Amino acid sequence: MKKSLLILLMVVFLVTLITTLAFASSPKSVEDMVKQNKSCGVSCHEPDSEHNLKNEIKEMAKEGNHADVSSMVSNESAEKCMTCHSSDFGEILHVAHLVGTPEDNHFLAEVKSGEANCISCHSLNAKTGKIGLD
Repeated sequence: MKKSLLILLMVVFLVTLITTLAFASSPKSVEDMVKQNKSCGVSCHEPDSEHNLKNEIKEMAKEGNHADVSSMVSNESAEKCMTCHSSDFGEILHVAHLVGTPEDNHFLAEVKSGEANCISCHSLNAKTGKIGLD
């Protein structure tokens, strides 16, 4: 268990480091993506979906992982999240989507089933090797 946790933490650290380095020269940030797309740009958190933003906030609040600001959050956009999380939003997104197991993290469950992967949010330029945001 400790070895698995250590490996997972190393993977999260490496992904965060690589992403940070890849975006260092790019003007496009997670914050810009949210503002431009008015959301995450993918169908995972559509307003009518089980995992819409209001439901996610309510669930995190119930677990004690976030204040219940669901009344402030629009189901249409994660832009309100920037009010408090503009400096660390990328890290928050990576932890929320990459930590846990497929049994307790629906994104990891979709990765395991082949429905989602890093390219669900990121674009990869095969010629330059640069990672961007969709």
